[in-house]
Amino acid sequence: MAHIAVIGGSLAGLRAVETLRTDGFSGNITVVNAEDSAPYDRPPLSKKFLSGEWEADRIQLRKPSDIDELGATWLNSTHATALNVASRELTLNTSSVLNYDACIIATGGIARELPQQPHAQGIHQLRTLHDAQALREELQPGKKLVVIGAGFIGLEAAATAVARVALSRFLKAYLHRSFVGSVKRWV
Repeated sequence: MAHIAVIGGSLAGLRAVETLRTDGFSGNITVVNAEDSAPYDRPPLSKKFLSGEWEADRIQLRKPSDIDELGATWLNSTHATALNVASRELTLNTSSVLNYDACIIATGGIARELPQQPHAQGIHQLRTLHDAQALREELQPGKKLVVIGAGFIGLEAAATAVARVALSRFLKAYLHRSFVGSVKRWV
């Protein structure tokens, strides 16, 4: 096997490359990374980074020199648009085609959008460093925030937000729907 393509440049993609090298693979590795940055730790995006307590350099998973030592080619800001398993070809958004001997798909999940959700200023998802930077710029004292989604990321972002009024209304509405009977009285 001479060439392995890894689709996804976050933690799973990085760990795949590290494991390949640790296990002795000496061939070519190409990482197709949709983001424009090196792999970073995502959980702090909705807490420490969003609050401004940490900057982007603090959430990097590895030092640039450690990533360079892996000897992989990182195609940042590049998306895989098609995968032809039969011919072992990966088409990229640059219209180039990457031939591979084996392919690892390590893309993770995507944020769900609401039906007919507009892409307008002030509407954010929180999945990437870029998303967190944009939201952080808008979280100013006196502004309000509406969070749609009551998973860990939504709750953490709400808890970190400057507009605490939005948090209390959000939590009360969410918790009221979540509990039954006598527990509702305490919410």
